[in-house]
Amino acid sequence: MSFFRKIVALVGNIGADPSDSEQVRLLKRIWTITLALAVPLTAGIALTYLLMAQWRPAVFWLIQAVFWFGSLFLFAVVRKNIEIFALSSQTLLVLSSFVITCLLGGFFRSDGAIFMGLIGVLYAMVFPNRRRAFFLFLLYLSLFSVALIFELTIFRSDAVRPPVSTFFFWITFVLVAAFTVFTIYYFVGQRDRTFRLLQAEKERSESLLRRIEKDLELAAKIQRDFLPRHDPRIEHFEISGSNVSCYEVGGDYYDFVPVDPYRLGIAVGDVSGKGIGAALLMASLRAALRAEIHPRYRIEDMAAKINDFVYHSSAISSFITFFYCEVDRNREEVLYVNAGHNPPLVLRTDGSLETLEGTGFCLGMFSGAVYEAKSVRLKSGDIALLYTDGIPESRNADGAEYSMERLVSLLRRHARLPAAEIVAAIAADAKGFIRDARQCDDQTLVVIKRTEA
Repeated sequence: MSFFRKIVALVGNIGADPSDSEQVRLLKRIWTITLALAVPLTAGIALTYLLMAQWRPAVFWLIQAVFWFGSLFLFAVVRKNIEIFALSSQTLLVLSSFVITCLLGGFFRSDGAIFMGLIGVLYAMVFPNRRRAFFLFLLYLSLFSVALIFELTIFRSDAVRPPVSTFFFWITFVLVAAFTVFTIYYFVGQRDRTFRLLQAEKERSESLLRRIEKDLELAAKIQRDFLPRHDPRIEHFEISGSNVSCYEVGGDYYDFVPVDPYRLGIAVGDVSGKGIGAALLMASLRAALRAEIHPRYRIEDMAAKINDFVYHSSAISSFITFFYCEVDRNREEVLYVNAGHNPPLVLRTDGSLETLEGTGFCLGMFSGAVYEAKSVRLKSGDIALLYTDGIPESRNADGAEYSMERLVSLLRRHARLPAAEIVAAIAADAKGFIRDARQCDDQTLVVIKRTEA
């Protein structure tokens, strides 16, 4: 039994290809084993007719044997186009059974050769294309009916039937029945094997997904710990921030970094890409930023060093848009660098609006990039809004964009509110705008509001 299984496995692997799906492998096994059985069967029938000196059926079955062997050999070389090979074989089985039936003198004198056509129909049902099987079955019934008509009108059905014809009739019937049972048994066995493999693969995939979910939950927790846990308190300023990731982890970043008792560094960054890769680069940015900030640092030198760090430690396609400013509680000026980030908005108490444009390339784009430090005056009541593009570029289910106009309008309407309430209002409005649509980018914003001295 073990030897038989090895032979079946060896034949079933003819024409196998590593890129095949499990369904295609199953179809190839059934097809190659069918051919392997058809070759000796048709050759044996041809030899039997040859010994009986019946040349026409002998030549016919010999041609069949050569066709099946050639198909098996060709498929072993090509390994593809299983549907084309199968269709040609199925059609040949149906047509050839009719031809040999007519050559032998009709249905009752053909030794039951017409039954061979049923194998073609059964064979077609194994393949996913059920419509093809239906049309082949109609073709078989039509040819079967024609054979009966020829028997009654042309081939003299009343003629004496040789005893050998009866013998061959039942032999053919038994062989077709045995082949049918074997094919169904093999197909069901392979289907169950495939089902078990798919079930095992499903269990492994579910286990992997559960592990990935736990890892993502842990990564999300670690990333949340990187972000500020509460808003900073600095005299003469209200400062508040918010971050909403579109996935479990994201590439947006904001931070409040104390420089000394009088100064506070505020950073907002947006890493190219999304997901875990962006989150890892964001963590590296945070570490590099905090390593470079000390009481005697210069923000333009700090930006240049972080740029080189990102350039040498990340992929060539990775970069970070980055805005950093330093708030001094004793001064009205805010010093900043803008490395290719969305220009922050400065809303004055008189209603005028300014933007803090870029002062250098995005971090990580070019080695040795130089950054210019600039300053902006914030008087009592003035507001600076730092944000990432995930807010103005967000879209709702209808494809409409949130837009900068809506963001500016909302900022104007809520300008009298405290910084934390402005942040909450913008975040809520962005969420309400998206509604049931999928958030496609991380959303981060920081509000800096100058209060009365």
